[in-house]
Amino acid sequence: MFAHIFKGPSERPLHATTTVAIRSKPIAPVIGVSQVVQLVKELTEEVQKDIQSINPDLVITFDLAGLYGHPDHIATSEVVTEVMKENFPTKKLWYVSYPKKILDMTSLPEWMAKDPNFKDKRVYPTMKVWTGLEGVVRKIKAVYAYNSQRQSYLDSFPIKIIPLWFYVSLTPYEYFYEAQK
Repeated sequence: MFAHIFKGPSERPLHATTTVAIRSKPIAPVIGVSQVVQLVKELTEEVQKDIQSINPDLVITFDLAGLYGHPDHIATSEVVTEVMKENFPTKKLWYVSYPKKILDMTSLPEWMAKDPNFKDKRVYPTMKVWTGLEGVVRKIKAVYAYNSQRQSYLDSFPIKIIPLWFYVSLTPYEYFYEAQK
């Protein structure tokens, strides 16, 4: 399961957060996370329990389209969104999203989509967060941490001879849709 659960003062930048639930532990030091919590997709109760025990200020997950229709991303979003709406309606929930212009310039692995209408559930950013140089460096390290993710990134960009780190360095922002205020 992939959801970021941030704990810390709201005014702190995203890259300075200290508690986050992520897909796997090897990425934690790369993105500067000190506490890692593994969430189990099959158990909504586990998600609820983890969010309750961490008491985050902000939870970030995929949008209901799974970004590019990825079934695991959709399932994650559905579980996290349901838990947040039902049990934590006053906590912030953001979906990772990208401007249409950026999505149109890339070639995401939409062949993974099981739902041919997944794009109908896609949301576009209501905000962008400046990550700065430190955030860009962390993103580059994160992209290179997983072979499968790295290959997906490489396949999504139009000019193959340009190094991946260069493409990633062009994105000093992270984009989000505010699903729950």
